[in-house]
Amino acid sequence: MTCLEAQSMITTFIEDQLDEEQLIEFIHHMRNCPDCMEELEVYYTLMVGMKQLDNNEKLSNNFAKELEEKLAYDEGRIKGRKRVVLETKLGVTTFISIVLVFVLFQLGTMIHSLSRPSSGAEAGKYYYMKVKPHLFYPDDFKLRNPYSGTNGK
Repeated sequence: MTCLEAQSMITTFIEDQLDEEQLIEFIHHMRNCPDCMEELEVYYTLMVGMKQLDNNEKLSNNFAKELEEKLAYDEGRIKGRKRVVLETKLGVTTFISIVLVFVLFQLGTMIHSLSRPSSGAEAGKYYYMKVKPHLFYPDDFKLRNPYSGTNGK
């Protein structure tokens, strides 16, 4: 933002009519340009002082302090909005991630259950055995000792 653009926004700033993007640029320029900040202080003092006189209010003793408070308040408001937007985006992203993990888990469970036979007849001899298959002979399911040469004795 140039000095000319910033100075043309001074009255709009004092009247709280800048949108958020303009306000961000305006405050940044004022914080970094002493000449424009001095111009802002003069306009602020004149405009706020005239408004106080017109409304029969007590005239401020320290316009510079009030201006600094206004700038700090506007900066805090902008930071607060950015934080809320960031927290909202983070929350939505987390929620979508959790839902996606849940859906993928359910899909995996469904695919696994569809690929697995549902009854012993479809599964074959060894599918539903509760013990290791190498302990049985395939034809008669008699228990054998794998470490000896005898069958089932």
